[in-house]
Amino acid sequence: MIIRAAFIWLFLCTTSTEVLAIELASPDATGTFYRITIKDRGKIIKEHVSSLQVNGGELIFRSNAKPDYRFIPAQNSTPITGLGIGAYRAFISDRPFFYSNTLVQVSADGEHFVIESPNSISIEITKIRALEPPVVTTWQPPFHSELQSKYRTLASRVVSHFGAGRTSFRVRHLHTGTDLAGAPSEPVYPIGAGIVEFVSYWDFEGTVLVRHRLASGESIMSKYIHVREPKVRAGEVVTQDTVLARLFTNAEFKQSKFKQNHLHLEVRKDYSDHGHASTHSQNTNDLSKCCINPLTFLSR
Repeated sequence: MIIRAAFIWLFLCTTSTEVLAIELASPDATGTFYRITIKDRGKIIKEHVSSLQVNGGELIFRSNAKPDYRFIPAQNSTPITGLGIGAYRAFISDRPFFYSNTLVQVSADGEHFVIESPNSISIEITKIRALEPPVVTTWQPPFHSELQSKYRTLASRVVSHFGAGRTSFRVRHLHTGTDLAGAPSEPVYPIGAGIVEFVSYWDFEGTVLVRHRLASGESIMSKYIHVREPKVRAGEVVTQDTVLARLFTNAEFKQSKFKQNHLHLEVRKDYSDHGHASTHSQNTNDLSKCCINPLTFLSR
């Protein structure tokens, strides 16, 4: 959704709650991070975790999951130490925001900084304490009901394989994940402990992205698409027993027009493309740059 107005005005909350300026944090260190929550008419549509950096007079909210959110003070007369109440030039290239040198006003609402627009979309920026997940050495399927359902093995759930040709989105792109059939409303679990990096609430493209820490110190991501009613928020630590979300109900499945009620599971060794490869991988080289076959990974 493209912002049509040249100016975006905010209204300062009438409460007198004091809000501290958002501090700077290293993108790789533990400590203070920020949950970026996007709302439409007060309803959350997506959120992700970011760190805050300063670079050449710009404040940059940097995320593993989404493009940078950049803010430049409208009147930069003092050194930048963090985000506070006032006017900024915003540069954001992320659905549903496409700001480019747009003047915005940042206001305070309780513990949040808020950026609102006349088209019903708002951004909330909330300070959170991000913890490092435990090292994962064993992995599990994203379902816990193998013995209680008709799906006796994970392989019996597969309805579309990793690397298969696709006709949706960009024609002839290769499948970056594995589609796993499931029962109506079946709970979806993470394949390992981790931190939730991104959650979206789109009707039939609901997504949860989890970052996992390996024994080597490196990170991988697991991505769960076509889920509803996420039970977790960006920045939360999850275990293998945490319910992330659920599959469609029978009614939702009929509305989706999909051929099978399923979970799209991805395992990513690199997410610097912010998910772009999910619909634009045209060959095996594209796939190998960022993706791992989920079934191969889980069988290790």
